[in-house]
Amino acid sequence: MKIISIILFFNTVYLLFCSSKLRTGFQWVVEQPFELSPVSGSLEPGGAQKVTVTFKPQKALVYQTEATCTFGDDNESIVCNSMPSMFSLAKYPYLQIISPGQEEDCGVLEFGRIAIGSSLEKHIEICNPSPVSNCVTSGILSLHKTKMPALMESVFQCDVQKGHVAPHSVLAVPVCFTPLTVDTTSVEYFSLTCPGALSKDLLKVTGSCIGPVVSLSSSVVDFGCVEEGGEATRVIHVINSSTVLAHYQFDMDPRGYGVFTVDQISGTIAANSSLTLHLRFRPHHSIAYHRRTACLILHREPLFLDLIGTCHSEQLKPAILCPRHLRVYRLNLLRGLTCYPPDILSAMLDEHKLQLDEKGGLVLQEVCVYDKTPNNINLEEYFHSNITDNALARPNEMQPSELTFYAGPASQSVSITNHTKGKLTLLWTPASDSPFSIGPLSCDLSPLKSTDFRVTYTPRQHNIFHAAQLECFAVYKVKYWSGFSFFSIF
Repeated sequence: MKIISIILFFNTVYLLFCSSKLRTGFQWVVEQPFELSPVSGSLEPGGAQKVTVTFKPQKALVYQTEATCTFGDDNESIVCNSMPSMFSLAKYPYLQIISPGQEEDCGVLEFGRIAIGSSLEKHIEICNPSPVSNCVTSGILSLHKTKMPALMESVFQCDVQKGHVAPHSVLAVPVCFTPLTVDTTSVEYFSLTCPGALSKDLLKVTGSCIGPVVSLSSSVVDFGCVEEGGEATRVIHVINSSTVLAHYQFDMDPRGYGVFTVDQISGTIAANSSLTLHLRFRPHHSIAYHRRTACLILHREPLFLDLIGTCHSEQLKPAILCPRHLRVYRLNLLRGLTCYPPDILSAMLDEHKLQLDEKGGLVLQEVCVYDKTPNNINLEEYFHSNITDNALARPNEMQPSELTFYAGPASQSVSITNHTKGKLTLLWTPASDSPFSIGPLSCDLSPLKSTDFRVTYTPRQHNIFHAAQLECFAVYKVKYWSGFSFFSIF
């Protein structure tokens, strides 16, 4: 018989002839690991019977034995002594992973740095280095991942989990890497086992994920002062310094109904390139305008862009808003002073309850330091999180912040609450050709009070999805001897 691996089995067939003129019974006796089938039976005169010999070794040894066949009736059975000896050799199977890299006790397959959203396939080789050239059975392999943490999602895939590798041959196995999280390095292990083998082979697969690196040419766009009924245009560059395509979207009204608009609200930025965007400022009221808009980047944290501008009319000429005013506002926000109107802050300065620091910010006598980074503040403001923090409490609050109309025409109400210590003037941006409208367009709101507005949905076409952002600007209304003045609270 042939040489095979343990655990496996091999069959060969012999013919047993009956040269007698009588019907003869037979009975086989053989030692393990050899088996014969059928073990017993009867032969017709001149007939033949196929006998299958199976070799099923459990240990790596050299096996040699003789099968005994008795034939005839039970009372007159005769032992045949001319049966051939059975000889075979069993070996432990051994399969080996051939990979580009090698560490202690395991192979290494490195995928390098891969862009998010893409996949890369590489191959390893599983080799059967058996020295027996006439092996008739193959090495049976089982390739599976080692146990991973419950919350860890696999990013490496191998479709070949079971198979055969012929002697002195190599099987190419593809492994695919599909990263899911930017700026992470993934490491997983595959285990190669073979029935009856004394050991298993390990393969370590590694890969890193890279994403877009996007920045804005400026974090503040200043439109300066615009006369009532006029407009101003500015340019900003969105820069992608990565080798990965970047997807961006500004969180602004897609139809351009706001005071600040951008010509390309969403799109893509090629690798190692920049995109020029044109911003437009069209004010409707004679106030100082400020809007912080988020530039959402796929697979990255959002970028924030401050848009500021001031509108003058013949009757009202508010102070022109400058970028340094934003820096002072951020300092006052951290110190919990933005909820006070300008007249109260001026009185506190006169009474020496407040003082100005070297940056122009207001400082209380009891300074309270908040462990907040500017980026954390931006994210908290945008996602409305941690609103119970007094230092970062929003000066006004709208509930609900989103409305859904399932069929039109219809109307729903929204409520705005003034959390400050001063009177606010609320000014909505009108959008004449929008299917959404709100009323009243302006009103005054006393401190710690709420007021309701009515949002009406009047579609001009049916079976069309409509979406819009309705923006409201709030300013402090302060009375001096000469009349009313308005101060933006951003």
